[in-house]
Amino acid sequence: MKYATLQALSQLFSSYKTIYSLRRLEDNLFLLILDFDEFYIDMTKGNSRVYTSKERLLGSPYNAPFDVALSKYCTRAKLLSSSLDGNNRILILSFLHQSQYKEQKLFLHFEFTGRYTNVILLDENHIVLEALRHIGENRSVRIVKPQKPLTPLPQPLTPPKIEKIENIKEVLEQEYDLLYAKRLEEKRGVVLKSLEKKLALNQEILHSLPKIEELKCEGEKYSLWGSLLLSNLHTLSYFHSPLTLSDYEGGEVEIVFPEKIYSFSEGANYFFAQSKKTNKKIANLHLQVENLHSKITFLHSQINFAKQTQDIEDLQIFSQKLQKNKEIKKDYESFFIDGFKVSVGKNAKENVKLLQDAKADDLWLHLQNIPSSHMIIHCGKKAPREEMIYKSAKILAGLNGVLDQRVVVDYTKRRFVKIIQGANVVYAKQKSLVL
Repeated sequence: MKYATLQALSQLFSSYKTIYSLRRLEDNLFLLILDFDEFYIDMTKGNSRVYTSKERLLGSPYNAPFDVALSKYCTRAKLLSSSLDGNNRILILSFLHQSQYKEQKLFLHFEFTGRYTNVILLDENHIVLEALRHIGENRSVRIVKPQKPLTPLPQPLTPPKIEKIENIKEVLEQEYDLLYAKRLEEKRGVVLKSLEKKLALNQEILHSLPKIEELKCEGEKYSLWGSLLLSNLHTLSYFHSPLTLSDYEGGEVEIVFPEKIYSFSEGANYFFAQSKKTNKKIANLHLQVENLHSKITFLHSQINFAKQTQDIEDLQIFSQKLQKNKEIKKDYESFFIDGFKVSVGKNAKENVKLLQDAKADDLWLHLQNIPSSHMIIHCGKKAPREEMIYKSAKILAGLNGVLDQRVVVDYTKRRFVKIIQGANVVYAKQKSLVL
């Protein structure tokens, strides 16, 4: 990030009185709210920047010690000053954190320093409270660790070129437009590659499954062999394999026994058992094929949605790190939007399971008058913002292949949704969103 842009940004921040909040939306992306204005600060190494957006960007919740510290100290804090660290590309916000018992002066460093780009929270004695990136002795002589003093960076030998920026807010808006178009296509490429890989894997599994007709023939063969042996036990003398018997239509059937069989009666029991196992395989195979078909159909919907959407936040749901979200179940598709878990059924069975798992105060969404997936926003009594509900409705339409159409999405509390039969429901006290 250019020094001149930071200088203009520092002057702009000086006009605000309150740090309303500061939180992470992505691994390196922060939302800073000063008074009622929102600024997005991207602290990606080597590509850091600050921008504004007309629509609020949604993200996933972060609960690392650093994020807990930001929530504790940078919520409704009094902003004292905004300045740069001399000629270094370091933006420093000085503020007061007021708790029930005391008032603390703290510092927040946004260090746009290339390889060591960082966000550091310091106390009034410049002792590190927490940081986005901890830096140990083996990486740099400037240690960034909690409870350690922060050494100031030396000033550059060559002063930066001073450029006057007339309208910093306009620059921040333009920065977002350029960044957004690039990130959208990059994100789309990553998401599509991942989804197409999953699709190919599921198709490969489907094609590798045994054919039901082949299993039926195998089961009928074992059943016939067992019956023939049982009906001919009184005529058979010494055990040998293979054995040729006449079937019920006068034809000849050759029966081959496995090595572990040593008598005809044992063979009959073995073949009846194999027939039962084969029939069980057929029943399970039906479920497996049905499950794979629903996964493949849903993946096609996801791929079409990813190709059509012009919103990065929509793509974000496909690449969340599930290990951070241990509560996610496998019974249906789940992801996070603006800190809320959102679930979508991929088929009728999953829709029913989703309705059964939802709590009374959770929000239920469905396309009006169109057969579609059910969606649940797991919010309980905590009401989501309208933007979040609209975002969820748009994703629901996209996953059901109607993103390019004018559709209506109904939503209401789960308590007002009654299951009639299967995944068919009636509902009341709904609100509607026109997409």
